[in-house]
Formats: sequence, structure tokens, C-alpha cells
Amino acid sequence: MCRLIAMLAPKGGSLHDAVYSGEYSMLRQAKLEGHNDGWGFCGYSNGLLDTAARSTMAFADSSAYAECIISGRYGAALFFVRDASNPRGIDRSRLITVDATQPFGYGNLSFMHNGAVMAPDEVIDAVGDAGIRPRSLNDSEAYFVAFHKFLGETNDVGRALKMAEGLIVDAAKKAGKERPFGSLNAVICDGERLYAYNRYLNKVRKSLMKDSDGADREFYMMCFRDDADSIVVASEPVGDGYTDIGDGKLLEAWVGSDGAVRHSVSALND
Repeated sequence: MCRLIAMLAPKGGSLHDAVYSGEYSMLRQAKLEGHNDGWGFCGYSNGLLDTAARSTMAFADSSAYAECIISGRYGAALFFVRDASNPRGIDRSRLITVDATQPFGYGNLSFMHNGAVMAPDEVIDAVGDAGIRPRSLNDSEAYFVAFHKFLGETNDVGRALKMAEGLIVDAAKKAGKERPFGSLNAVICDGERLYAYNRYLNKVRKSLMKDSDGADREFYMMCFRDDADSIVVASEPVGDGYTDIGDGKLLEAWVGSDGAVRHSVSALND
């Protein structure tokens, strides 16, 4: 699977340690699983998206330029390491492009997805002209355009995610797919709030990472760490102190009137 991590840190924070030097850093995870299909980063300052970088290089081979960007201090930041899924079965050269590298964005909104959408063309057709058009053949972008359409209609992240999931399920049925997705894990940020949705069907495969007690982790189980001054969400723990989000649950984080980071975790009901 792809790897993703994000933070909300109103006093300013950096993802450097989590990406490069943590016990289970993103770099270590990428090397263990051979994630060679690119990486992407975006950072917010004062609620505005002001830094973005995407590359088709394997993250393990990335330059000092990448580390310099990721080491910066931001009010919110998202980082993604890609292991490209290919449900269309097309030539991989058409998949590994800058436009296909997450996080995706539209205006001040950033979105990244960890998983596979099995009928992406049918999803895009169902969205139609009512939504933004994809710029790549990354199946995750089909999820993004569906989510974006419903977010515009509802102005509610949770409802938009569930509506996008329903569309993805219906599209897969019409296409005769055995399953609609492997995971719909997503991280979304608008500069003010950070969201992490944990949703997956594959509960058999185990992660290469282990829990702090040495137990196996489910492959797509997302987690978070709340440090009062900041909150970090991740596809897997990069160190101690992480709590699982849970399948079917949405984490929402925001900054309270006292400047502290608040969060809630709630089940998204059908």
C-alpha cells in the first residue's frame, strides 16, 4: 500500500522526524515495501496552502531538496509515498506521472488516498460534468473527484466521503467487479481542519509494521497521535503513542479557541 502521514500544528511543526528518523519512519517503511513510484508533499501556513512538491522519483532516492521542504515548519502538512495500484491493467509508464502523484489538490483543499478503486472509469463517468475532471490515470483521483463533487453539494466532509463510497460501490457492481475497493483510507485538509477516514475491506493481509507490543497490525489500520499542540495521523505508527482510528471511523481535528488542537473520532454510518 501507499504510505501517508499528516499533521495539524497551529504553533508550527515539522514532519521531518516522522518521515526520516523515527523508529518506523516513512523512509524505513518505504524501503521495506519497495515504494518506488514517487512522493508528494504540501504544507500550509496561516491556513493557506503555500508549499507543494511532487516527484516520480522513488522516495528512498530523493534529494536533499525533498528533505529541505519536508523539514520546514508548517501549520498543517501532508506527505505521501506512492506504491501505484493499477486496476485498469495499463502500462505502468502511464501511471507514474507528476499529475498522478498525491496529494491531489483543488484550491486550498488537499486530499490523499491509500488504497485502490477497482472501477475508476465508471466512477468518473458517474460523476460526469458535475465535478472536476481527473488529470491522470491514478485510480485514487477517481475517488477524489467523487468526494469533491459531494463536498460541494453537502459542505460536509463525512457525508461527502460516505456518498463517494456509495458511488464507488455502485460503479463496481455495474462493472462486474468482485470488490469495489481495497481501502478508501483518506486524509483531507483545508488548512484549518484535518480529517482522516479509515475504511477498508482487506482484513486478511498483515502490515510489515508491528504494534508496540509486537502484535500484528491489520494492513490498512490508520492511527493518530495527539500531543495537545499538534496532532499527527498516519497510515501506520512511526513511533510510540499512536492510537488506532478504526475501520469506518472519521477523525476530525481543529484548533480550539485556546489555541490547543482538538479532535473527535466518530463512526460514519450508512
